Amino acid sequence: MLLCIVFAGAVFGQLAFGYIGDWLGRNKATFLTNFFCVIGALGSALFSGGSTTALYVTIALWRFILGMGVGGVYPLSATSAAEDTGTSDPLKRRTRVSWAFFWQVPGSTLPFLVAFILAKMFPGNVDLQWRLTLGIGAIPAAVVMFYSMNKEESKEFQTAKQEVSMNNALMKREYWIKLIGTGGGWFCYDIVHYGPYLIAPLIVQNIFDTNANEAEDIGTIAWQTSFANMIGIPGVITCIVLYKYLGTKKQQFWGFLFIAFSFILMGTTYDHISDTWLFFLFCVMTFGINSGPSVTTFVLPSETFPAEVRSTFNGLSAAMGKTGATMATFLDYYVYEAWGIQYNFYLYASVAVLGSIITYFFVEDIDSERLNRRKNPLASDESKAIAKAAKHTEYV
Repeated sequence: MLLCIVFAGAVFGQLAFGYIGDWLGRNKATFLTNFFCVIGALGSALFSGGSTTALYVTIALWRFILGMGVGGVYPLSATSAAEDTGTSDPLKRRTRVSWAFFWQVPGSTLPFLVAFILAKMFPGNVDLQWRLTLGIGAIPAAVVMFYSMNKEESKEFQTAKQEVSMNNALMKREYWIKLIGTGGGWFCYDIVHYGPYLIAPLIVQNIFDTNANEAEDIGTIAWQTSFANMIGIPGVITCIVLYKYLGTKKQQFWGFLFIAFSFILMGTTYDHISDTWLFFLFCVMTFGINSGPSVTTFVLPSETFPAEVRSTFNGLSAAMGKTGATMATFLDYYVYEAWGIQYNFYLYASVAVLGSIITYFFVEDIDSERLNRRKNPLASDESKAIAKAAKHTEYV
């Protein structure tokens, strides 16, 4: 339930700060959302305590505030990265947004490394370990918060603000239809991402035969999980490289299918192969989760919606994603306790297939012309000549 609270806060933050980003500007909204991150992280570390019930209630309150801040970072970071390129070239824009997303992978790994270090530094003080682990999260948020204070808004946003009414743009039906593709795909992806992410320590514990109930093994599990999560880094880089050859839609479609295949493979072989092979399949699964849809769901809203509503629809898409994460968090351990971990993998595989279907029917393919030009430059030159001649004829 505590994990669900964080994602519930994220949904609220994505909706609120996404809209604020289009209303007040990207930088002011970025300052506010990171301020909530700082308050939530420090509150979790410094102002949680008392009885067991009081401890969980106070942490839940601060983690909800933190979730609001973290949620707002999604639409604002993607929108700012796209607009700061100063170009309309979709490949350059999505590459910039992808590199902005890249830092989520080492960022999600660092808490495990911090926990490992603190477990070695303060082996007898578990209270200090978890308080520092939560509190240190305020540092990067504070850095971004103060950086955004002196940053100017992009020319693209300033122009859109002057020429187009945001409220009128929000009423356009075509944008809400496109939201099915950008938000629906993100919904499916966050289920297949956060579900395995939350049970990853259980998988690692099984692979390495460690006991999570023993305090001395906490550091070991943290180190092993952080190592496994680092496999996601080459996954993100692979996605960025493949943009030149597949584009966004195709990469998300095939990426979902690859994720489904890896889950089915994990589910069918989980109790029948050695720990070495199981760890190898776990790394393959982690690689798949952090490539393809991992990046494309973050990129798609920024290249699908215009500047006047980009932050708002980015926030709506991300909120749909975190709704999926909330469901995965709530159901994950229930499925595990009721039927076993194999059924977790089968459930994730089914959701990944659904994600590929949504991508196929509702995501716009803006790369077809560029990819065809790459494959057959002569045909592209011929089509350009025909188009130029037709335009001249029309003028005459």
